[in-house]
Amino acid sequence: MHYEIAFPDLTHFHGQASSGFHYFLDLINIAVKAATLEGISKEEICAVLKIFTLEPTRTEFWQSQTGPLFINDTYCSDPQSVDVALKVFDQSSSKKRKTFIFSGMKGNNREREMDYKRIGEAIVKAKIDSLLLVGNHPFSPLQNLVEKKAPNTKITLHPSMDEAIYQLELQMDPSDVILIKGEKKESLDMLTEKIDGSISNNQCTVNLAAIQSNLAAIQNKLPPKTRIMVMVKALAYGTSDIQMAKFLQTLNIDILGVSYVDEAVALKKASVTQDIFVLNANLHEIQKVILWDLEIGVSELTFIQELERQAALKEKIIKVHLHVNTGMNRFGCLQEEALSLAKAIDNSTHLKLEGIMTHFAAADNAAEDAFTETQAKIFSEVIVEIESHGIKIPFRHACNSSAAMRFSFKEFNKEFNMVRIGLAVYGLYPSKETAKALELKLSLSLTSRIVGINRCKAGDTISYGRSYKVEGDEKKIAVLPIGYFDGLHRNYSGKGYVVIGGKKAPMVGKICMDYMMVDITDIPNARIGDKVLIFGQDEYGNYLSPEEFAENGNSIIYELITCLGPRIQRIFIFEEAFSLR
Repeated sequence: MHYEIAFPDLTHFHGQASSGFHYFLDLINIAVKAATLEGISKEEICAVLKIFTLEPTRTEFWQSQTGPLFINDTYCSDPQSVDVALKVFDQSSSKKRKTFIFSGMKGNNREREMDYKRIGEAIVKAKIDSLLLVGNHPFSPLQNLVEKKAPNTKITLHPSMDEAIYQLELQMDPSDVILIKGEKKESLDMLTEKIDGSISNNQCTVNLAAIQSNLAAIQNKLPPKTRIMVMVKALAYGTSDIQMAKFLQTLNIDILGVSYVDEAVALKKASVTQDIFVLNANLHEIQKVILWDLEIGVSELTFIQELERQAALKEKIIKVHLHVNTGMNRFGCLQEEALSLAKAIDNSTHLKLEGIMTHFAAADNAAEDAFTETQAKIFSEVIVEIESHGIKIPFRHACNSSAAMRFSFKEFNKEFNMVRIGLAVYGLYPSKETAKALELKLSLSLTSRIVGINRCKAGDTISYGRSYKVEGDEKKIAVLPIGYFDGLHRNYSGKGYVVIGGKKAPMVGKICMDYMMVDITDIPNARIGDKVLIFGQDEYGNYLSPEEFAENGNSIIYELITCLGPRIQRIFIFEEAFSLR
C-alpha cells in the first residue's frame, strides 16, 4: 500500500506499507496532524513513519495445522485490555491447556509496577498453565505474584518473540489454546508462517464483531423477548461450529440449532454449554439424544413412544419440539395429527413439550408471500388448538432468517416467540428481497494468492478442454491455488472476476480441482504472492458481493459458503472497524 503526506511547507513524504487496512490512512492522517500541532518536526515524523509498522486493531483466532488454537490479540497491553483478553480463554479453551505469551507493556518506569501486579492477578484468575514472558521488561512484580499465588503455572523468560515461539513449538500440544498479547501487535502472516511453516494461500475470514452487530440488528427488529436460536449446522455454514458456538455464548445466545444428532454430539464433546436443538433423529439415534440431553424435533408417534420408553429407563426428561408440516413437505406431522401427538407428549412422564415448529418453504421469495402467510396461518391455528386443551408450549418457532427479516407476523406475535437464524448472522442474504428488509454487515470473506503467472499469446488456450482461447494481444494469466475441491465448482468457470490490488481480474478457463486462472493483463504490477479477493471485503476496503458471485455460477449463497473446503484456513477476527456493504 502506497500513501503520500503533504506537509504545510508543500514538501511531500511517500510511504509504503507491506500490508494495509482500509482505516490505516485515517490513523496516519490523525497521527501526523496531531504531531505537527504538537510542534514535532517534519523530519522526526518522517523518520518514525519509515520504520513504523501499522498494526491492525483487531483480534485474530485461527487453528494451526498442528492443532492448537491461536488467539492474536490487539496491540493494547494495559491491565484492562489484558484482563479482557484472558477472559477469551473462557469461551475458547474449555478444558484445554492454556498458554499465554505476553510481551509486556510500553515503558520501563516504576509506575508500571502496580500495572504488572494487576496483570499478574488476572493471570492467576485465568488459571494459565504456561506463561511465556517476552522481552526486557520489568516483569518481576508479575512473576513474583504468579509464582506465589499460582505455583502450578510454568513461567519462562524469552529475549524475543521468535525465541518464545521456538520454545513454544517444542512443548506445544494439539489441544492447546495460545493467547499472544503485548506492547506490539504481531503480524498474522508472520505468526502463521513461523508456526505452520508458510503463509496460508487461501483464507476464509469471519468477523465476529460484524456477527455481533448483525444479531443486535435482528433482535431489534423482532418483537420484544423473542428468543433467538442460531443455526450452527453444517459446521456453522462452513466456518467452525465450535468456535461460533463459544462466541455466541458470550452474546447470550442460549440455544443452538443443528440438523443431525452427530453435529450436536460434537458440540457437546467440545464443552459447548448452550441448549442444542436437533431438527430430526431416527430411532437408532435415541440413545445419543438421551445421553447428551439434546432437544429434538418430533413428528411421529412411534418415535415419541420409543423416546419416552428409553428416557424412562435412564430416568431423564427429554425436551421435544413438535414439528408441524405446513407446506415444506420435508419433516413434520399433518395439521390434523398435531393435537394427538401433542397429547401423547404431554401425557409422557419423561418427555417435555418444549416447543412447536414449522418451516417456511419460500420466505425469501416475494412472489410466494401469500404461500408463506398461509403457512403461518396454519401453524397459528395448530398452536391455538393445542393450547386450548390446556397443553402449554413454551417456545413456538417458524421463522428462518428471511422470514424473521421480511415478515412481522404481528397477528401471530402471541404464538411466535422464537426464531431460527442462520445465514443472516453472517450478513449474507438468500435473496434481494431479504436484503431490502434489513441492512446487515458482511462478516465473511474469501481470499487467495497468486502462485503462478503465464504469458500467453494469441491462439493459446487456457486450462482443461481448451474452452478459453486467447485472442488479440498477449495476455498475462495468473494461477490461483483454489479449485473445485475447495468449493469453487466448475460451473463458476469463466463467470465473474476477482480483485487484485483493487482492480478486476476476469476468471478464464475451466476451474481445476486445485487451481483456477484469472486474466491480469490490465494489472501490470501483479506479482506472485499477491493477495486475491474472491468474494467479500479485503483489508483495503475492496468489495465483491458473495451473493452475486454465487449467482454468476448458477448457485446460491448457501451452497457457495457451505462448500468451502477444508484446505481453506478459517480465521476468526474481532474487528469493529468494518464498513457497510
